Amino acid sequence: MKRICDNCGAENEQNNRYCSSCGAELPDISYSGASDWYYMKGSERVGPMSETVLPQLIRSREITKDTMVWRTGLDNWIRADETEINELFSLIPVESSSVPVIASSDELSDKWLWALAMVQFLSIMFLNRLGFLGTVIIVILNCIFITLDEKELKKNGYEPQKWLWLGVVLVPLYLFVRAAKTNRKWGPGILWCVLFVVSALVSSCSASSTKQDTQTTIVQEETAVVTEAALIEETPEIEYIEYNLADIQSDIASNSLRREAYANQGMILRGIVKSITNDNIKLNPVDDSDMEIDISAENFTQEALMSLSNGDIIQVTGICTSISSLRIYINAVAIEMIKTADEIRQENDVLAAQRLEEARILFEETGPVTMEQLYEEAKANPIAFSNYEGQYLMVEGEIRNINEYSGFTVSDSGHNCDIECGCHEGDDLYNQVSEFSIGQRVVIIGQVENIINASNDVGFDPATQIVEGFIDGMMGISIDGFNMYFDCYSVESAG
Repeated sequence: MKRICDNCGAENEQNNRYCSSCGAELPDISYSGASDWYYMKGSERVGPMSETVLPQLIRSREITKDTMVWRTGLDNWIRADETEINELFSLIPVESSSVPVIASSDELSDKWLWALAMVQFLSIMFLNRLGFLGTVIIVILNCIFITLDEKELKKNGYEPQKWLWLGVVLVPLYLFVRAAKTNRKWGPGILWCVLFVVSALVSSCSASSTKQDTQTTIVQEETAVVTEAALIEETPEIEYIEYNLADIQSDIASNSLRREAYANQGMILRGIVKSITNDNIKLNPVDDSDMEIDISAENFTQEALMSLSNGDIIQVTGICTSISSLRIYINAVAIEMIKTADEIRQENDVLAAQRLEEARILFEETGPVTMEQLYEEAKANPIAFSNYEGQYLMVEGEIRNINEYSGFTVSDSGHNCDIECGCHEGDDLYNQVSEFSIGQRVVIIGQVENIINASNDVGFDPATQIVEGFIDGMMGISIDGFNMYFDCYSVESAG
């Protein structure tokens, strides 16, 4: 039992006669009367003390309304605010303390917690559409609201440093821990979780819908799409999407994650047959893309595959199994012939015949120009010579070589000037040139595709020549010859 000093209210041991703080004589411990009070400090009983000491103890918060007290005349220990001491609490100012009083749960505000939860709503409505920028904005908003909530906690006497970091790492866990630590309801945490689930569902639906942003949806009306050789019947009631390879390549180039949007989708694609094996067909694109189509044709018979030829344009219907930047893999269920290689070749032959006729009319009066004359033109004015690119030309020269795979070359006997004409065995043009021998003079008619300076492989382009330093002042270019690449329509004997 402690002895309380009537002068300063300090606690003293029982055997002390004088106060260890102020030196005043302590009251006789044997004295007990109506004015003697005792109170509980933790598990220890302190007293007796006179009523004159109580104001000092209340002022220093040694005795609060919740403190259990007793005096002579009371049957049992009771709370201080249930005795006559309660009047002193409203009359005596309480001393300030460096440690703030923890507010009751009714005084602490949860407004910043609700703001944290509503960040999920913003992510559903707006921020998810911004990609990485949206994620950055969400993190910034979370940090702002957590900082504001920290100030709210400290203002009400809490020190949240030990669990505040949860708000940065895992927002919902912070919301629930904060509610538990401050004896608040779990509403903000529950709302955050609900909005998170809604956000995930919305994102999933959005990803599914954006798969058709650049394509036109076509519902298959027939239950069978077959080739002329009846390759295979299509599975009925499957929805397919007609795709353009150039659009797909542009889409996945802008966002690699878009590749997943095309996986396992029904597709209709067109391409030019590049190669055929027992269970695989590879197609080159028919548009301006660089993508190839790799078709798994395990469902097709060998007879059906043998009906296809390299150079055919076909339409494949199937399921996309995977996709890369330069190749799309299709598990085919049907293939339709669009145009055979022979039809394409015939069309090209008709076009070449039309162009040949146009060229003959153009050179009907002037006749052919010789390789020697072309050389003199190139040497005199290379810039003007470059204007031949894209033009029709009738040239007389000597056959230098003939190759069954790459074509033939026409040149002159005295200068380093060549015209390269592409063809291969089986072409009508190859059949024409194969009738001539090396060194024989011929007349070729066609269209100039490109011209290269034989001395340095630089094209006859003024801008390129300036960069390479071929222009001497304002004069022409010094050349030793040229290589001209020619789309040849006809080869005839010069005699």
